[in-house]
Order: sequence, then structure tokens, then C-alpha cells
Amino acid sequence: MNTEDRILDIHKLSVHYGDGDDIKNAVENASLYIQKGEIVGIVGESGCGKSSVANAILRLIDPPGKIYGEIKWKGRNLLNLSETEMQEVRGGDISMVFQDPFSSLNPSFKVGEQIAEIFRIRQGFSKEKAWNRAVELLEMVHINDPRARANDYPHQFSGGM
Repeated sequence: MNTEDRILDIHKLSVHYGDGDDIKNAVENASLYIQKGEIVGIVGESGCGKSSVANAILRLIDPPGKIYGEIKWKGRNLLNLSETEMQEVRGGDISMVFQDPFSSLNPSFKVGEQIAEIFRIRQGFSKEKAWNRAVELLEMVHINDPRARANDYPHQFSGGM
């Protein structure tokens, strides 16, 4: 396989939390790559570093946590991008769906509104087109009655939804 076919290429990724004498190595020298069109799942027992890998890819590790190694997206090392450049990558090119809707969605807004907002901001969709796309996405992930559920608030969804 040619390395140019890799859309995501992670090389010797390490994620450390803490500072001074209290450093915890959550991930140590992990490497993986994903080709365009490929679907990859990261599995493992609780505490093995799955979330740390995902958060490192999006550079969501807060200090004093540190990310080492290379995370290349379409040939660009994400660890070398400015925060402004990284914000363009987040949500536009790479996204993460957090499992807990209570901590990842704003409880004051309907689920459909929060999904639609991404399309209005990133794609320039009209409010109606963005709403319809949000409903379509809920349908794609097999949410029953997606049009009605888009009008629900995050607390009305289960963690797996």
C-alpha cells in the first residue's frame, strides 16, 4: 500500500497527563493509519487509551496533558497547525460524536438544532435545508421517528443514541 493512500496516519503517538513527578502515560508509541473509505474502530478495555487517541487526533488534550508523535491528516501534521487552522479541521474534516449526550450537547437547545447548526456554519445551508439534513442524519443512524426526535432535547436521548 502506498502511503499517499492514507487519509490519517498516526506515528508513535503518546499522550501524557499531569506534570512534574505525577505524569500518567495514557498512550505510548501508538501507530495506525486509515485509508480513504475505510472504517476503523478502536476497541479495548476501559482505561486503555481509546478516548485519549481520539482526543489527541482532534487536539482536545488540555494542559498539562501533552501529545507527542505525528498525527497526519491528508499529509498535514495536525500537531503543527495553529489553533485557528485546527478549528477548520474540527467538524469540517474530522468529527467526533461523544457518547454522553448530556456533556456533549447543549441542554438548552433541541438536538436537531444543534446538528443543523453545523451545516449552517460550515456549509452555508439555509435553516430549512440544514434542519432537513439533521433529520436525514438521525434517520441514517436508525433513530426512530427522526423528525420528531430532532425536536427533543438531549436529556430525552439515551447515552447510546
